[in-house]
Formats: sequence, structure tokens, C-alpha cells
Amino acid sequence: MHERLQLCFLSDVGLKPYTDTAYHNEELKSLTRYRFDKVKERTKLITSISRLVCILFPELEKLVPTLHTVSVYALLEEFPGAKQLPEHT
Repeated sequence: MHERLQLCFLSDVGLKPYTDTAYHNEELKSLTRYRFDKVKERTKLITSISRLVCILFPELEKLVPTLHTVSVYALLEEFPGAKQLPEHT
């Protein structure tokens, strides 16, 4: 009975009921916007990492094809700054 009343009300106003497809489309749009924001945030972080690595270890950029590899990240994790590097004798 409640559904019938709701359909009558919607038809009187000229509105259509909210379908599952419309709901899923809205959710998909929301997820797409969220993903876009996360990709944008990730890009900013990668740029920031590159800038900081170039400041701390300017020679590193010349030694590797890209700063964004597992091995470079492992190296930076092991030696996050010049103080952690072994002394040259």
C-alpha cells in the first residue's frame, strides 16, 4: 500500500522513482571522483619525493634511470639522510 501511494505521488509530480541503475551510476561517479582525487594526491607526493631526494642526494638521480623504483625506495629507507651513510675512508 505504501509503495502504491509513493508511486501515485511521484506520478502526480512528474518524477520518476529512483532506480537501481541511477543509484549505481551515482555511486560510480562518486568513486570516479574519489579515485581522481587520490591519483592527484599521489602525483603531488611523488613530485615531493623527487624534489626532496634531489636536495638530499643530488648524485642519486644521475645513477639510476628513475627515482621511483623499489630498490631506490629501499635504499632511502635504509639511509634516509647523509648522517646514516657510512663514512668514506
